[in-house]
Amino acid sequence: MADNTDCQERGKCKAGKCVPFCETQGLQSCMCDVIESACKRCCRSNINETCSPVDSADILADGTPCIQGFCNNGHCEKTVQDVVERFWDIIEDININKVLLFLRDNIVGTVVLVTALLWIPASCVIGYVDRKRRREESERWEWRNKSDLIHPSDDIRNVIHIRVPNKSRSAAQQASRGVPE
Repeated sequence: MADNTDCQERGKCKAGKCVPFCETQGLQSCMCDVIESACKRCCRSNINETCSPVDSADILADGTPCIQGFCNNGHCEKTVQDVVERFWDIIEDININKVLLFLRDNIVGTVVLVTALLWIPASCVIGYVDRKRRREESERWEWRNKSDLIHPSDDIRNVIHIRVPNKSRSAAQQASRGVPE
């Protein structure tokens, strides 16, 4: 569109973009926070100033957002929207291009989210394996330290192997040597 052509909400076109009405007047756009003037066109001179109506006769179009909801016939009407309906409205607007644009615009959050999605399940698996090994090691330690069990492969106790002569064999050896019993 050509420059200075009227566009939305009494704005003017400039370099192919619609500049809001307040900015064309050298002011900043804002939303009036007083209920009586909530549906009037409001501007302020700078960020620290109070928002006030530009012209008391300049009423915003029906459906324009205001402090409590939406404008209807020049009055700000409170709208109540249940949580499920608002959530569903958000879900309906989601598409892959919007998601990718959001992720690209919020790269730090994206990296944190992807990292969390990888590390949280990995840490749960590692924790499970560690608990299982700790339990097995505890059972093995209890088995090795029972007082009624001695096993030759244990490094903890010294097992002394004593060779006990067999009576029947030792008697036969003595008889062959000629030693009386």
